Amino acid sequence: TNNDYTVAELITINNASTGTITLSTSNVDLSGTSANLALALAGNINHSGNVTITNDDYTLAQLKAINNGTTGTITIQHDIETSELKTINDATDGSITLSDGSQSLSGTATQLVDALKGTINFSGNVTLTGTYDVSQLKTINDATSGTITLGTTTVSLSGTSSDLAAAFAGTVTEHTGTVAITNNNYTMAELVTINNATTGTITLTHTAVAITGTTAQFADALDGSINYTGDVTVTGSYTAAQLASINTGTTGSLTLDDPSVNLSGTSSNIAAAFAGTVT
Repeated sequence: TNNDYTVAELITINNASTGTITLSTSNVDLSGTSANLALALAGNINHSGNVTITNDDYTLAQLKAINNGTTGTITIQHDIETSELKTINDATDGSITLSDGSQSLSGTATQLVDALKGTINFSGNVTLTGTYDVSQLKTINDATSGTITLGTTTVSLSGTSSDLAAAFAGTVTEHTGTVAITNNNYTMAELVTINNATTGTITLTHTAVAITGTTAQFADALDGSINYTGDVTVTGSYTAAQLASINTGTTGSLTLDDPSVNLSGTSSNIAAAFAGTVT
């Protein structure tokens, strides 16, 4: 009935009874070794407080016993390895609280995806070894605000523009492999993010999607090797050189949101700026 029970007392009680243990105050926080906490929370018990594991040598069986014995948050008080975090995440559907969420992690895409799934307070840097796909890179990127280092930058990636933009969000090692964008509704912002993140060839499955933006956005979105052929609308101000660059980047029509801008430049730039269909 009291609200100041200890791990040692719960162990004694649990060892002495196989019946259900009902705590009048279920949300008392507990702290101890994984072995002791597993014994304290064994069987049928209604604990809902936070639990802190103080040792480094916990086992999967102990983590399962602790997780089954409480609905509270479980905190492990030490820097954790990717393999350990994967083991814990595989054993629980609850939230995981790291004592130091800013620590770094390293591993394969499969290991890191398993380690960072669910609810976890991770914000550290990640080093990705081996190959990966868009879904895995997106999942890892969504799980941290830290930097992502790609051990292999030449991996070919394919996916929707939204998934690719999410995969490359934040600070990611410059990608050098080919990129295939499969959807027909990509946006200017997504193309800018993807093109800024890779030096590889970008292949659009649907090349003629119309896009709108400033000259600075077009310079980023259509930079490098990309097979874009759609109609474009340029907003804001522009120069002859910028229009020439945009016009070179597409075979579609070019619409000027403000056609009254005065232009000056070489004859070649002016000719290139107005090549094709410009309004």
